[in-house]
Amino acid sequence: MTNNDREMLSGALFSSSTEDKTISHLFTGEATLYALKKAVDELKRLAPKDHDVLIMAFDITVTEVKYIKPHTLLLIGLNDEGLHTSVVCHFSQLVAHVVYTPKKSEERVITEFETGKENQQTE
Repeated sequence: MTNNDREMLSGALFSSSTEDKTISHLFTGEATLYALKKAVDELKRLAPKDHDVLIMAFDITVTEVKYIKPHTLLLIGLNDEGLHTSVVCHFSQLVAHVVYTPKKSEERVITEFETGKENQQTE
């Protein structure tokens, strides 16, 4: 590899152009989080008002999703036995189902999303 090849490769890997920032955005969990939110919103609109709208993933009923930038999702909910359960996963590991079920309590439950600054990765 020549010095010119190394410089070209280095520029391609560490460039800070707008195009490169857009591409790096694809390697975060933001698109996954967006898709989850859209699926919940759509089903919330379609589901009968006397039904909960929830995400099912990793054998838990997810009541809250927290996004920890840039790659991690924290899913909080209940397992099949009704025990409080949390799962931490890389966004690429997630396979989720958004479902509606008859309400289990008086109030309608819809999976919530938290993406605030408190969920930023600390160094």
